[in-house]
Amino acid sequence: MTAGLEYKSLWLAADLRQFLSERPQLELKVHSVFETSANLLADDELITLATCCRELMPMGCIADLAGIEQWKLKAGDIVVHEQGKLRLPQGDSINLREAEVKTVTLAETSESSTHIDIASLSVIRNILLENDGGGISDLAALLPETDQVDQPLNVYSSYIKEDLFSFLDSLGMKDYETAVGLAGSLLGFGPGLTPSCDDFLTGIILLLYYKDVDNCKDANCDFFQKIVTMAQKNTTVVSYHMIKNAAAGKAYESYLAVVNALSVRNPDHLTALLDRVLRYGASSGSDFLFGVYCAGLLLYERENMIVVDSQDKKAKISEIR
Repeated sequence: MTAGLEYKSLWLAADLRQFLSERPQLELKVHSVFETSANLLADDELITLATCCRELMPMGCIADLAGIEQWKLKAGDIVVHEQGKLRLPQGDSINLREAEVKTVTLAETSESSTHIDIASLSVIRNILLENDGGGISDLAALLPETDQVDQPLNVYSSYIKEDLFSFLDSLGMKDYETAVGLAGSLLGFGPGLTPSCDDFLTGIILLLYYKDVDNCKDANCDFFQKIVTMAQKNTTVVSYHMIKNAAAGKAYESYLAVVNALSVRNPDHLTALLDRVLRYGASSGSDFLFGVYCAGLLLYERENMIVVDSQDKKAKISEIR
């Protein structure tokens, strides 16, 4: 192997740094290559090398270059990790030592931040209805809890709508066993490397992970992990790891920012975030936002039902007195 160029790693995900620090020498096999990223597999983990135009992702490394093509990577190639560097098959390397390490999770959720702002949910819904993502996000027009909009559905949405709405009904009733079974019919469905329903489930899981804290401590909420287990067999490798990361509270920086923004009424900030997320893939961003919207709507309804119930209880106590 001839000596090649050494590239600088700008950012390194904290989970990837931990993973590599425990494996001073490691061979990683290239799984897939795209214009701005390459996915590598090692020890049942998916590692992503991406260019400086991308934002950081779980198990990710952002390198100081504009295009992946100059690395000449192809599926099946071996990348070697040793001495704080990733050595590429053509002789180039990526120096990881001076990279800025960033977390790909949100800080511990405080009690107040579990609140869902209904105005923020409305912003998401309006943007979904205006955007033709090509996936399943146009189903936002048919949600029974909101004002329905008469607009045609694409072939994917028409096919999956009954199973998807049944899944949401079960989740709303905290019937996690039924929800898991219905998730099996969603996994792997839709267009894209990460199929639309997988992006949708990622949005559901990520929002519930951070905003439904009390229920996620309940034994019934192991449905996250049950979905992850099914995903390993029922969808693509990339999609499986996306869902697995969401079940651990890990995601793209902008995905996490959207989850965080749902507790604060700041439409201008939220709109800018949503525009950023919508640029992911042909439909990945919109399908993810659809999942976030649906989970947020469920939590908002639960929150307000609790408030109503509490008021009713106070009224009854007053009557007794």
